Amino acid sequence: MRRAALAVAALVGASTLPTAAPSVAAGSCTITTPSKITINREFREYPVSLSGACVNKGGVGSWQAIHPSKGSQEWFLVSGGSSANGARQTFDVYDWMLPVGTYKIRPDYACDSTFNSLTQNTRTMTVKLGSKNALTSSRKGGTVTLSSTVSTYNTTYSQFRKRGGATVTFYVKNANGTWSRKGTAKSGSTGVARLTVTSSSKRIYKAVTSEGSTYWVATSATSTR
Repeated sequence: MRRAALAVAALVGASTLPTAAPSVAAGSCTITTPSKITINREFREYPVSLSGACVNKGGVGSWQAIHPSKGSQEWFLVSGGSSANGARQTFDVYDWMLPVGTYKIRPDYACDSTFNSLTQNTRTMTVKLGSKNALTSSRKGGTVTLSSTVSTYNTTYSQFRKRGGATVTFYVKNANGTWSRKGTAKSGSTGVARLTVTSSSKRIYKAVTSEGSTYWVATSATSTR
C-alpha cells in the first residue's frame, strides 16, 4: 500500500499524534480537496485548503483517501501552525499513485492544541485518466471529412496512447455562437474516428470524446474548413 502525507506548517509522523483527547468537542477541522483528479502526466500538484481549530499551533488532523474496492490509498496529515485563518498546501500526485475511482476522503483523527476532539468533514474525490482529442479536417468540393484522433494517458508507459472504441461526437458552430451536433463515430484501432458532412461554405467544427468510467471527457481544438 502506498501512502503520501500532506502537512500544513509542519509534516509530522503518525507517532506524534496525541494519545489522549477529552470527550468534549471544541470545534471543527475541515479539509477541502479537489473533487476531480486528472492523471495526465507523471507528476502534478493539486491545491488543498484547510480550516478550523486544527490549523492553530498545536492542533492536528488526518484523513484517509478510501478507494471503493482497494481500500485506503493515501492520507492527509495536518499539523497546526500559527495562523487561525486557514492554510493552503499542495497535494502531490504521481501517475502511479492513485487507482482510478471515486474516493471517500474519510476523517481519521483531529484535535486542537489542548487535545479537545474536533469534528471533521467528509469529501469525495474522483480520479480518472486524461484524454486528448486532436481534430483535423479536409474538403473536397462540398464534402468535408472530419478526423478525430483519440488518445488516453497510460500509467504503465507514462504517456498518451491511441485508444480505439472511443465514441466521438462532432459539432458545427452556428452563426449565433451555439454548436449543433453533426453526428458520432467510433475510433478504430489507430484511435481515429471519421465523419463526413456536406457543407458548401466554410464552417467551424469541433469534436468531443465521451467520458468513460476510467477517463475524462476530451474536447478538441476547433478546425475551420
